[in-house]
Amino acid sequence: MDEKFALPTPARESLMAVVINLVTSDDLLRAVSNTSFRTPDEEFDEPYCGELLIVLEWKAMLRMLLRTAPYLDERKSGLVQMDSLSRQSSVMKRTVLIIRYLRKFYDQGLEVKDNTLTDRTARELWEMVSSDLTDQTHSNATYRALILLYLFQPSHCSRKFYTEMLPKWLESWTSIDRCPDYDFLWLTMFCRARKYVEEEDYDWGPIRTRLLTLCGYWLQIPVGGKSSDKSFPNAAQAKSRRIPARLKSFIGNGSSYQEGVEFVSKLSKLLIFCLGKKTSVETSEAAQEVEKGIDDENSDGGLSDGTEDMLRFLAFVAPYFHPSNTGAWTFPLGVLLHYISYELCRRLARGASQTALMKKYPLLCTKVGEIEPYKRMSLLPACELVLIMDALLPLCQQALYSKSGQVARAGESALLYLTQIDHKICPLFLDFAMRALDVSSVNLSHQAPAALSALSRLVPPSLKTNPVFFLERLPEMLRLTLAGIDCNDQDKTIRTLIFYRTVTSWLPIGKAASPNCNTSSDPKGKGSWVYGKEIPESIADLSETDEYWTSLRNLPKSSLLYQAETSYKTAHGEKEIMSNLLEEAAYALGDWSVSFLERIYDIFRAAGEQEKVGKSHGIASRHSSADASQARHFNLLLQQCLNQVFAAMDDRRFEFAARSVETFLQNEALPLASKYASILCEAVCAARKKGEHDNHSPGLEILLPCLSRGLTTKSKATILYRVRSLAGAVRRAGTSVLAYQVELKSLLQYALAQDDKKIFKAGCKLLRHLLSSQCESYPISSDNCARLSDDNALGKPSQLRNDHVRWHIPTGEQLNFATNIFQDFALQSIRNLSLQQDKNAVCVVDLPQWRRSLKIVRYALRGGIVILQEGDTSLEHSRDLHPHEIAYVELARACSEETSKFIFTTRSLLTYFIGGLLALIANGSESAVDGNASESQKRSPENIIASDVKLCNEAIEISTLLSTRRGAPTHCHGAKALWKLQKGLASDRVLSITRKEISTILRKSGHMKSPSIILYNDGEDGGKSFPRRMLTSRVYIFLQSVQRDSSFEIPRRLRRKTQNDSDIPKQFNFGTNFRDIHILIESAFNSNYGLEPFHTKTGLPNYEALIDGSFSLACHTNAQIRTSGYRLAENLFSRFGWFASERVERLLSSLLLSDKGRKGEYGLLSSADLSSDSSISNRKRLAEVLKGVSNLLHLGKVVKDLVPSEQYRLSLVKALCRSQRVISLLPVEEIQKMTHYFNGIFSKFRSRYFTIPRLGGANSMLRREYLEFLVGEFNDEGNDDDESGDMTSAHWRDRLISGWFLLIFIDEDDMKDDHEFSSKIWNTCFMCIQEEAGQPIQKLSLGLFGRLCSFFENAAGLLPLFQNKMADESFCIDLCKALVYNHKEDKSIGGGHGAQWSIGVESMLRDAQSNIAPRIVFPFKRMGRSSGTVMLQHMQLLSSMLNMVTKESILSSAQLFITQAKQLASAPPSEDQRNELCTSAEIFGGIAHGLLSAAVTDAEIVDMWTSTLLPFFDELMDKIPSSALAAYSDALRFVIQNLNPFKQGPLREKIIQKIEDTLWRRGSEEHSDSTVASDGFAEQSKWVGVMCAILIELDSEGDASRSFGCGLRSLPITISNRKHDSLEFFWSEISARLLPRLLDAIGHPYQKCREQIAWCLFCICNCHAKLLQQTRRSSGVLFDSSLQNPGNRILEVFIGLDSLSESSPKEQQLCLTTARFFVFYCLHYGDNKNEYADFILPLLPMAFEAIKPEGLSEGQEVDSEVRMLQAQVVKGYRHSIAEISSSCFVTYNNEEDITKVLKSLDVVSHHDTWQVRHTAAHFLRCFQGCHKFLFTINQTKKTTRIIAKLLADDRKEVSAAVSVY
Repeated sequence: MDEKFALPTPARESLMAVVINLVTSDDLLRAVSNTSFRTPDEEFDEPYCGELLIVLEWKAMLRMLLRTAPYLDERKSGLVQMDSLSRQSSVMKRTVLIIRYLRKFYDQGLEVKDNTLTDRTARELWEMVSSDLTDQTHSNATYRALILLYLFQPSHCSRKFYTEMLPKWLESWTSIDRCPDYDFLWLTMFCRARKYVEEEDYDWGPIRTRLLTLCGYWLQIPVGGKSSDKSFPNAAQAKSRRIPARLKSFIGNGSSYQEGVEFVSKLSKLLIFCLGKKTSVETSEAAQEVEKGIDDENSDGGLSDGTEDMLRFLAFVAPYFHPSNTGAWTFPLGVLLHYISYELCRRLARGASQTALMKKYPLLCTKVGEIEPYKRMSLLPACELVLIMDALLPLCQQALYSKSGQVARAGESALLYLTQIDHKICPLFLDFAMRALDVSSVNLSHQAPAALSALSRLVPPSLKTNPVFFLERLPEMLRLTLAGIDCNDQDKTIRTLIFYRTVTSWLPIGKAASPNCNTSSDPKGKGSWVYGKEIPESIADLSETDEYWTSLRNLPKSSLLYQAETSYKTAHGEKEIMSNLLEEAAYALGDWSVSFLERIYDIFRAAGEQEKVGKSHGIASRHSSADASQARHFNLLLQQCLNQVFAAMDDRRFEFAARSVETFLQNEALPLASKYASILCEAVCAARKKGEHDNHSPGLEILLPCLSRGLTTKSKATILYRVRSLAGAVRRAGTSVLAYQVELKSLLQYALAQDDKKIFKAGCKLLRHLLSSQCESYPISSDNCARLSDDNALGKPSQLRNDHVRWHIPTGEQLNFATNIFQDFALQSIRNLSLQQDKNAVCVVDLPQWRRSLKIVRYALRGGIVILQEGDTSLEHSRDLHPHEIAYVELARACSEETSKFIFTTRSLLTYFIGGLLALIANGSESAVDGNASESQKRSPENIIASDVKLCNEAIEISTLLSTRRGAPTHCHGAKALWKLQKGLASDRVLSITRKEISTILRKSGHMKSPSIILYNDGEDGGKSFPRRMLTSRVYIFLQSVQRDSSFEIPRRLRRKTQNDSDIPKQFNFGTNFRDIHILIESAFNSNYGLEPFHTKTGLPNYEALIDGSFSLACHTNAQIRTSGYRLAENLFSRFGWFASERVERLLSSLLLSDKGRKGEYGLLSSADLSSDSSISNRKRLAEVLKGVSNLLHLGKVVKDLVPSEQYRLSLVKALCRSQRVISLLPVEEIQKMTHYFNGIFSKFRSRYFTIPRLGGANSMLRREYLEFLVGEFNDEGNDDDESGDMTSAHWRDRLISGWFLLIFIDEDDMKDDHEFSSKIWNTCFMCIQEEAGQPIQKLSLGLFGRLCSFFENAAGLLPLFQNKMADESFCIDLCKALVYNHKEDKSIGGGHGAQWSIGVESMLRDAQSNIAPRIVFPFKRMGRSSGTVMLQHMQLLSSMLNMVTKESILSSAQLFITQAKQLASAPPSEDQRNELCTSAEIFGGIAHGLLSAAVTDAEIVDMWTSTLLPFFDELMDKIPSSALAAYSDALRFVIQNLNPFKQGPLREKIIQKIEDTLWRRGSEEHSDSTVASDGFAEQSKWVGVMCAILIELDSEGDASRSFGCGLRSLPITISNRKHDSLEFFWSEISARLLPRLLDAIGHPYQKCREQIAWCLFCICNCHAKLLQQTRRSSGVLFDSSLQNPGNRILEVFIGLDSLSESSPKEQQLCLTTARFFVFYCLHYGDNKNEYADFILPLLPMAFEAIKPEGLSEGQEVDSEVRMLQAQVVKGYRHSIAEISSSCFVTYNNEEDITKVLKSLDVVSHHDTWQVRHTAAHFLRCFQGCHKFLFTINQTKKTTRIIAKLLADDRKEVSAAVSVY
C-alpha cells in the first residue's frame, strides 16, 4: 500500500484514458462481462461464441484508489504533493471513472453455463462497509462507506442478495435526511437493484412514498404551504447537508448543474419503475378502499398503488407548471417532466423489446426475464398507461408556454416522447398550435413562438405512422405560419424557418411522386443483423390494443387525451385516400412557396447592417456578442431552409420560383441584404440532377445573365449587390459554370480592378466560391428531396442502399478551368508585385497593391486549396497516401498536363513564397517603427512592409491556410454537433430504445459477436425516421472530416518520409530583403512554373520556415501582429508539433538573455544583443521580443516538451528566478506588462508539472544543479554587482519564485541522500521563517518547512540540526508568529477588504498552504468544524515536529510552544487578535496531539495529561474570550479523535469537575447585572462547550479499532474489560454527575450558557444513540442495560416545566428557552428517524403549551422583564412549530409517529386558548402537505375530523386558517 506508482503521472493519465475508452464501449465487452449469460443455441443459426469472461479483483482496484488517495483511510494522511493540482485532479477523476466502469468485470462468481451467481464481490464489499453505514450517521465514515459501495458494487447480483440487502439499504438511507448528495447515491443503488428483483421479493411501496414525499424538498417546491398573512411564521426548511468536498470528489460527478440533472434523472427512473407496483398485504386493503372512490369508468379493475400515487403527485405539482407561477421550482420541475416522459418512453420501449423478442426468440426472452425481471414487467396495463399519459399531457401543454426557455424546450421534448408512445396525440396539439397562430385569436398571440416550435417537433411523429391527419391540416398550417416570417421578430422567424425546413424535408413541392427514387429495401448487407417486423408490431401494440382504446373512451370528455382520441377518429382508417392527400399537399406547398418567397423578400428589404464578431477580441463590433451569434444562427438557418425548399421543388415549380427570384433581383438592389441575396442565389442555382449521373444548374442559367447584364453601367451599390449575388449563385452550381467561363472571368477582372473596397471584397468572394464550386465534391442539392412512391409512404426511413447520394465530382474540364482562374488571378496578382523605383533608384513599395494581391491569394486559397497537393504525391506510393490525396491524384489524371503540374507544385511554390515573405517581415521588424511615422523619416522597403498590419495579417492568414487546410469547408465539428442535435430531435426514442435493448440482449447472450455488427434499422416498417436531407448531410460531414483529418495525417506522412534525411536545408533566411522577394517572384511565378530551384524532396522545410516566420511575427513590434503570430504558431504546431522540441532551448535562451550571436535562429532576434545596448529603442524592442517569447512558451506543444526535461527545467528555473533582473532592463511602462507575461509562463508550468523519474546519472546531476541554484537564489546568494560595484539583493519576487520551485521540486530522496545539502535547505527554511516576518516569503517557507517535516515525520532524533532548533526559544517564537501571519486577515477589521496580492503570489501561497501538511479527512465524526479560521495543517505540522524530536527532548520543546501559546491567548484587542487566538488553539491541538502520540503506555498518557496538558489547557480557558471557543473545540477534537475513552479520562474528569464547580444551579443567587458574574457565566459556557467536543468525538472504537485500508475489511470492535477503560464507567459519570448538573442549570440567566447547555444535552443524547448502535452490533447486547437512557431524563425535565411551582416565573421562561434550543438542535443537527421521533414528538405538546399567553390574576403585579421573556418564548416557539411542520419528513417507515402527531393535534385542537388552536390549524396544514403521500386512510380520516372541528371554531382566526387548507 505504501509503494509508489511505477509510471509517472502523465503516463498514468494516458493509460487510464485508454482503459476508459475500452471499458466504456458497451458493444465491445458485454459478452465477456459479469452481466453475460447463456441460452440454448437451437434458436440461432450460429452457436454460442464461448464462455470466456474478463474477471477482475475488486480489492486490487481498492488498493489503487487508496494508493492514489491514502487519506480515504481516516488513520492515514495523503501523499506529499509531487504533481500539479490539475494533474492530481485528473488522475483522481480517471481513477474513479475506471473503478465505476469496471464494476461489470468484478468477480461475482458467475457460472455462465448455469447462469448462477455467488455474489462474491458484493458480499465482501458489504461486509467491509456495513458497520459504517448502519452504526454511523452524518459522519464521514458513513459517506465514505456509501461512496465505496457506489463505486464498487456490481449491478448484476443475484435475486437473493438484493432481497437481503434492500431492507438494509433502506434502513441506512432513512438514517440521514436533508442530504441530497447522500440521497443521490442511494437513488443510484436502488436503480441498480431494481433490475434483478421480482415484484414479490420486495415491497417498493415505502421507497415510492419516500420519493414522492421528498420530491417537494428536492425540487424546491413549497410543499408545506405558506400562510397568506403573517399570522403564522413562514419558516424556511432546515439547511441541507452536504458530503464534504474532499470525499465528494470520489463520486466523479461534473458540475453542479450536471449533478442536479443526474439527480432528477435517477429520481424519475425510480418513480417510473414504481408504477404498477402493489404495496404489502397490510396496506393493500387500504388501497382498495381508495380505489372504491375512483370512477368505475377509469378504474377497470383497480389501479395499482404506484400508479395511483404517481397520479396524485402529478396533480399536486400541476399548479406549479403554470407559465406565470415561476420560482425556484420552475427549472427542476421542467427537468422532471422531461425525464419522467423519457423514462416512461424507455420503460414501454423495453417492454416492446421483450414482446418482439418473445415472438422470435422465446427461449432467450424467457431467460432474460429470469435474470432481469424488470424487463419482463416493463409493460403497464393499458388503463394505467392511459391515466399517466392523460396526467402528463396538460403539464406538457403548460410547459410549452413557460417563460423559461429551458422549461419550454423540456416541455417540447416531453411532448415528443409521449407522441412517440401514442401518435394519436399529434392531431390535438396540431390543432392547439394552429389556434394559437390564428390572427383572430388575439388572446393567444403570445403563444405563437411556442406553437411554431411545437409544430416543428410534431411533424416527424405525425407523418410516421398515419400521415393523413397531418396532410389534411397542412394547407391551413402553411397559411397560418407565413405570418411567422416577421422582419421585426427574428426569434419567431427562426422558429418558422425550422418548421418549413422540417416540412420540406419530408414532403415534395409540386409533384408528389419521385420516379427516380429506388425504393428497394433489401436489408441484406455486411454488418447488419436483420431482426424483422416484430419490432414495429410490438411498438404499435403499445397504443393500439382494444384495452387501450377502451380506456381512452372511458376518460372524461374534458381530458386532453380523450380529445386527442376524438380528433384522431376523423383520420383513422382512411389510408386509401393517401395518394390524393399527397397530391393536394404537394400542390398546396407549391402555392405556398410563392407566398413564402414574398415573405423572404420582405425580410431582405428590411435588412440592416449585420452584426459580426470581431476577429481580434472575439466580441461584437456594434452590439453584444449574443446579437452576433443570433445573426449567425439566422443566416445558417436561412441557408438550410432555402436550400431545402428549392431542393424539394419539382422542375415546373422550380422554374416558376427561379423566375420570381430573377424578377426580385433585377428590380431591386439591396446592398444591406447582399448576404441574404447570396444565400438565396445559392439555393436557386444549386446543381440539380440531370439524367443518371450528370448535373446541371437551371437556376444559374436564369440568374447569371440577369445579374451580369450591364453591370458596368450600374451604381456601386448595385454592383456590390449583384457581385455578391453572383458569388452565391456559383457556389454550388456544378458543371453549368463551364458554360459561362468568359462572362465570369470578365466579371472577376472588373470586380477585382475596382478601387471600392466593398466591391473588391465581393469580387474576392466570387473568386473563392467559383473555385470552390469547380474543385470541391458536394452533394447535388435536389438529392435532398423526399423519397416518395407507392411502396414507400411518408414517415418511412430514408436509406442509402440502392439509392446512393448523388455527388458533384469535379471533372477534368472543371479542374482545368479552376487552375486557369487560379493562375490568372491569384498567381498573376503575385506577378504584378514588380519592383518599383523612384527617380533616385530607391525601392518603392506599393502597399495597397501588396494588400490587394495577398487578399486575392487568400480568397483563392480558401476556395481552391483542396486541389493543391504535395509535390511527392503519386499513386505509386498509394499505401502511404491519405484517401483524400488518392482521390485527387485520380482526378488529376483527367486533367491536362499543365493542370496536373499545377496541382502538385503550387502548394510548395506558395509556401516557399510566403516563407520568404515572413522572413522579409522578420528582417524588417528588427527595427520596425510605427506605421504612422512621418513622411520625412527614412524607412527601408523591408521596414515598410513589416510595419503594415494589414499586410502582415494577410500573410499570416495565407500561412494558416497552406499549413492547416486541405479542403475549402471548415468547422466540420460544429456541423457534426448541429447534425447530432437535429438527429436527436428527429429520432424515434421508442424505436431506438427497443432496438438498443434487443441488441444489448443479443450481445450479452454472445450471439452478436463482433462490435462492428449493428442491429439493422433502415428499411423496416417503422424504421429510423430520418429524412433524406439528414442522410446526405451526414455523408457530406464525413467527407469534410476526412479532409480535415488529412491536414493532420499528411504532415505525419511527410515526416515519416524524411525521418532519416539529415541534410534537409533550412528555408528560413532572416536576412531576406526586398530584392530577394523580387527575384523569387520573377523566377518562380512565371508561365513555365520555374519552381525547380526551390523544390525539395518534401515540403517540410517550407512548413518549418512558416514556423520560424510565426516565431518572428510573435515578437513583432505591433501588438496585433504579435497576437496573430502566436495564433499562427499554435495552428502550425497542431499539425507539425514535432518541430517544437528543437525550439524550446532557443526560446529559453532568449528568455535568459544568453543567446548572444544567435540572431535570426528560428526567426528570433538575439535578446542578449538587444540588452547590451542601453538605448530606449533597443530596450523597447527587447520588451517586444520577450513578450513574444513568453507567449510562445505558453504553447501546449512547447510546454509538453519542456516539462519532462531536466535540462529545460534548469533553464526555465533560471529564467523565472531572475526575471526581475531582466525586467529591470526594460522601459518603465513595460515593467508591469512583462511581470504578467512571466507569470503566464509560471502559471502554465504550475498547471502541468510532475515528478520526473530519475533514470540516469545525467538527470540526477541536472536536478542537483537546479536545486543548488534554487537554494542559492532563495537565500539571496551570489547576486551580481551593480554599477557601483556593490552586491545587489535579489528582488523579493525572484526569491519567492525560487522558493516555490524549491517547494515543488524537493523530494524525500533529495533530503536523505546528501546530508550537507539537506542541512542547507533546513537552514534556509529556518532563516526565512525567522527573518521574513509576515512576508509572502515567510508563508512560502512555512510550506517548504512543512514539506520537509513530512519527509522525516517518523524519523525521531535523526536530524540534530532540527533537534537544536526545536530547543531554540527564539525559533519557536518566530515559528508561532509565522503561524499567526499565515492566517487570512480578519475582514471584520479595517472595512472588510481582502489582501491584494501581486499577480501570481496568491497561487504560490496556495501551493505552500497545501504543502504544510498532507491531506486528511477531519473531522471524521458526525459534526463538522465549529470554526472556519482554524487551520488543520498547522496542528498537523506541530504534531509532526514533535514526532521528529527525541523522547528525552520532546517535553522541553513542547514547553517552548506552550509558553508562546499562553502569550497569544492573552493577546490584547487588535487586528491580529482573532488570528493570535486561533493560533494559540492550533498550538494546543498540535502539541497535545504530538505529546499523546509519543506516549506509549497508558500511564504515560495519563501523566502527560495531568502534568502538562491539563494545566496548560486550564490556563488557556481562563484567558481566551468566548469568541475563541469554536477554535479550541476543533483543536480539542483533533487531539482526542483517535483516543479511546480511557485515554480521554483525565481530560473528561477535568472538564466535568469544572462544570460541577462553576456552573450555575437553580436557586443560587443571581448577579445578572454584575460584570464579575458575566465573566463567570462566560467561563461556564466555555467549559460546557468543550465538553460537547468530547461527546462528539467519543467512540466505542477509539484507537483499538482497525485501520481502514489494512486487510480491506472491518475488524471486530474490541472493548477492554478494565473498569476505567469501559464505556460503563464513562456513562456512569455522565448520568451521575454531568447530566444532573446540566439539567439543574437549564434556567441559567445567561443565554450563551443556555445555548451551550442545550447543545451539550443534544450531544449526550446523540452520543448515547451512536454507542448503543455500535455495541449492539458488536456484542448483541447493550453496553449497560442498568443505565438509564439520558434522553428519557431530559424529556422528563422538559415536559414537566409547567409543573415547576417552586421556580420563579422568570426562571420558568428561561427553562422554556433552553428547551426550545434543544428542539432547535434536534431539528437542525439531528435526524428525523432518531431525534424527531425520540425528542421532538414528545416535546410537541409542550411547545404548543408554551405559546399560550400567560394571563394575570386579579391584583397581580406586572413584571416587565418577565413579560418580555414571555413574548420572546411565544415568538420562538411559534417559529419552532413552523419549522417542525415543514421540515420534518416521516419517511422512515414508522406510521405510528404520524399517528402520534395527529393525536397531539387532536388534543391541542380542544385547547381553551384560541392562539394555540390557531397554531394547530397552521401546523396541520403544513404537516399534511409534507406527508400527503404517507398518510393512511385512518390518518386521513383523523385529519378530516380535526379540520372539521377547527372549521367550526368560534374564533374567526382559527376557522380562516383552516379554510385555506
